[in-house]
Amino acid sequence: MDDFKINKTSWFPTEVYHCNIEHHYCDQILKIVSEDKDRWNKDLKNVKALTSGWEGLRYPVLEEISDFITNRILPLIGQQNNWQYNNWSTVSAWINFYTPGDKALPHNHANDHYCAILIVKPSTGNLVFEDPKQIHSLYPPFEKRFEQRINEDKGKLILFPSYLYHHVTECENERISVAFNFSNEP
Repeated sequence: MDDFKINKTSWFPTEVYHCNIEHHYCDQILKIVSEDKDRWNKDLKNVKALTSGWEGLRYPVLEEISDFITNRILPLIGQQNNWQYNNWSTVSAWINFYTPGDKALPHNHANDHYCAILIVKPSTGNLVFEDPKQIHSLYPPFEKRFEQRINEDKGKLILFPSYLYHHVTECENERISVAFNFSNEP
């Protein structure tokens, strides 16, 4: 028994993708926030910050980014993962404007298929992804807890499966992001 080898296999890893979007898109979104934020509310269920509401595609720049994601990025991810089909559409999109003290509670978007978050203006409040075992209290007492904090940069676009829980830590200064939900139907 002294001469044995243990092998490891990861059965259900969660892949998160990221790329960078040109800064001129972020600059257009910053202008929208400056002009429209006074008409927004803090009324989304888990986001405790001002938001444009679910109908963010009324802004042409969000529609353009959304089209790029659904026509180019998600199909590429689908090809890499051998998905059966790649017929992506945007379900919803919204701009989040966080001020000091604002945050987003842990949540997922399980009714959709994939999500994206575009960092427009980074802050000390960070996007954090949580291990599903932590959300469902499935950690044994001897196992170390795990979460993944995202180093936020202007123009960073993060794409992830909709079941993945995430939140934003309390912001110390302004933070602006755009959230997208996508559906993939046969």
